[in-house]
Amino acid sequence: MADVNAIVRPAERSDCEAIKALIQELANFNKLPDGPKMSYQDLVRDGFDTSPPLFTSYVATVQGKVVGYALFFYIYSTWQGKALFLEDLYVCEEYRKRGIGGLLFDNVVEFAVKNDCCKLDFTVYNWNNSAQKFYLGKGAADITVSNNWHCYRMEKEALLNLCSKLKKLKMMQEKKYPYGRGKMADVNAIVRPAERSDCEAIKALIQELANFEKQPDGPKISYQDLVRDGFDTSPPLFTSYVATVQEKVVGYAIFYYVYSTWKGKALFLEDLYVCEEYRNKGIGGLLFDTVVQFAVKNDCCKLDFSVLSWNPAQKFYSRKGAADITVSNDWHCYRMEKQALLNLCSKLKK
Repeated sequence: MADVNAIVRPAERSDCEAIKALIQELANFNKLPDGPKMSYQDLVRDGFDTSPPLFTSYVATVQGKVVGYALFFYIYSTWQGKALFLEDLYVCEEYRKRGIGGLLFDNVVEFAVKNDCCKLDFTVYNWNNSAQKFYLGKGAADITVSNNWHCYRMEKEALLNLCSKLKKLKMMQEKKYPYGRGKMADVNAIVRPAERSDCEAIKALIQELANFEKQPDGPKISYQDLVRDGFDTSPPLFTSYVATVQEKVVGYAIFYYVYSTWKGKALFLEDLYVCEEYRNKGIGGLLFDTVVQFAVKNDCCKLDFSVLSWNPAQKFYSRKGAADITVSNDWHCYRMEKQALLNLCSKLKK
């Protein structure tokens, strides 16, 4: 499968120093040498001493030397359930074009299929033609091109800035309305952690969001699946907040932890939606602000999410301090759906 006698295996804690060196090599290749801030001790802590670990990693070795790595973790799709995100895949320059990157990627795909993941997502720089060609050849699709998905990000400083603004606004309102008459939304909305009894309402809103995104046939999971994945699974596959007006669920946010090989634990916002009747009343802002506060409270280095390029929500997120890194940094979203994963696994068996 490779032009050299390469072995791909699960990473061990003793590999973390070599993985850290390769993370730096990858940052250099991506023309961002000052990006990585993590030490190899941080990788040991997050991947081996934390329960559950924040990531899984494979390494490729040649004669005992670590020459490549793949680092990935579980994510969640509100349409199909448990999925996988490939954060990094890299082979050092001396060992490129020898099939080692393919071996690493194939192992990640086999992991995804074995663990019943509905898809594999990752991002690729648009200027990285060789990587794009490689992934397309494996069966992945550039969904920035095909579906107009853009990657958005709030770095730690933007998260802290927004939290600071929210604290000042709250103080001003408490001063102006000492008896609690002030509110952050135009209706008396409450944002709270979702409960299992909310899952049927959340499922209905997931379908509304899919209709809004012109993909009504997208959602395949039931509200019982949401109960299982968010409340009966340990650890849960996602966290959710709901917005209620007079106890009716009118909006929701679903998010989960992810991992950055540059800075550590991060957060991904999978969905944020408010039903049409209650839009433009500040409820979406309340939900988003609550997610940002969760990210800061839990020491996340960034908040990532995806937005369709035609969606007016882009203006909302930009005002909150998020950046469209598809536009600014040329990041494209890539995806292998379940059938593509199964097709590649079938080819590998042959």
